[in-house]
Amino acid sequence: MKTAATAVAPAGMVIIDDTPPHVWAGSNAFVSWSNALEAADNAAGVTDDLETNGRPTRVVADADSGYVVLPAVYTFKQKGVAMREVAQIVYTLKKGAGGWLITGFSWVGTRPKPMTDTPK
Repeated sequence: MKTAATAVAPAGMVIIDDTPPHVWAGSNAFVSWSNALEAADNAAGVTDDLETNGRPTRVVADADSGYVVLPAVYTFKQKGVAMREVAQIVYTLKKGAGGWLITGFSWVGTRPKPMTDTPK
């Protein structure tokens, strides 16, 4: 989270996520979203969370803007039960003086399912 916060565009960003209230925008969007996510996780008994991103499946970029789609897997424990959510994350980017900055992202996930030792 700390690393991602350093890559947010100075004007802010737009975030669309499955965590209520689902949309955040502006210069405080990242902080507001991360606070809402933490509160929702605490209320649901979520611990040990980890997001793992794969290689981009789509990249569209020009001199100063970009669009990137990544496969993602979110694993966590919910009240002690190991869970897994397969998703995609879409980032929009703007090139700044120091490199690419995040102007938005959207999490597009499936319903989390309990992890099992053997696939069904």
